[in-house]
Amino acid sequence: MKRLKVATVSETGEAKRLGIEREDVLDTLNGIALESIDVLIQGLKSRGEQACQLVAYRQGRRLCVEVSSDSLGVTLSPYDTEQNQEEWVLMRRVHELVLTTAPSIDGYRVSKTLDIVTAECVLGMNMFRDMLTAVTDVIGGPSGTSQNALRELRQRCIHDLRIEAAQLQADGIIGVALNYSELSGGGKSMIFLVASGTAVNLKSL
Repeated sequence: MKRLKVATVSETGEAKRLGIEREDVLDTLNGIALESIDVLIQGLKSRGEQACQLVAYRQGRRLCVEVSSDSLGVTLSPYDTEQNQEEWVLMRRVHELVLTTAPSIDGYRVSKTLDIVTAECVLGMNMFRDMLTAVTDVIGGPSGTSQNALRELRQRCIHDLRIEAAQLQADGIIGVALNYSELSGGGKSMIFLVASGTAVNLKSL
């Protein structure tokens, strides 16, 4: 199978606005496999006044955006999914993995327990304390900036956990736990997040 890989992104194009980056692999446009540049061009030009739904993959992250222009503002190169089979399968498997904090997943049974998987991420406390100065008042809640930083830390750690499990060819991760701690030393401190769980293969009930 063929797909399209982004080689460059114009600073003023539609792709830049949509958050598409270099090395992203373009998968489908309105459900049609992007096997060539001609397919992409034809799909964009035939959209009429409707936006097109573009699906791409970035290191296992599935991106779904709406394109409202006839041109993305990118240069593309062919991506052979067979020659890059291991990478392609890994990218898609990371997105499709099922995660839960519970010991089981509704509608499935564990057919094989593979291994414990972990991921670690760090956020510098100095940056975090600076963000906390944006607290609205003494009894108010924390700022959106600090909440977004912690959310991004969590999402990055969970994504790394997905990659660890996907490399084991897992279908899901059960018993997911997130543990935060503070590490200090040398006048510096950090928030340390560890995500862990058990990678498993699943069968439908």
